Amino acid sequence: LICGESDPLTDSSGRRIVLIVEVNPVIFTLVNTYGCRDKKSNNTLFSETENKIGTWVTKYPAAKIIWGGDFNVVMNENVDRWPPRDRGQKELEHIWNHVDPVDIWRLKLPSDRANSWSNKNTSLQSG
Repeated sequence: LICGESDPLTDSSGRRIVLIVEVNPVIFTLVNTYGCRDKKSNNTLFSETENKIGTWVTKYPAAKIIWGGDFNVVMNENVDRWPPRDRGQKELEHIWNHVDPVDIWRLKLPSDRANSWSNKNTSLQSG
């Protein structure tokens, strides 16, 4: 663990935690985010996280970034939610376009419709 960070590695709501670790000779920035249930708060969380990632990239330009967690949003309504609806998270879409991440689930299972949440009668589902 790289110690002595001047930036807080967590946010005040407990929805983001970051570890910056060195596994010789590679530095990793590990980001875990637990998204908010409402769109406005989620957009704020993603925007702040993107800004923090920018700060860490400046400090550790060669670091590999691994960002995971439960974002409480889906990127593709047609594949990841039933029934699909328009609840896109513009800030998350912006980040996705800016940092070009890999959605490992979608990469390995491009058409899998397994959902991690559903209501009692399964009329609403999301991944």
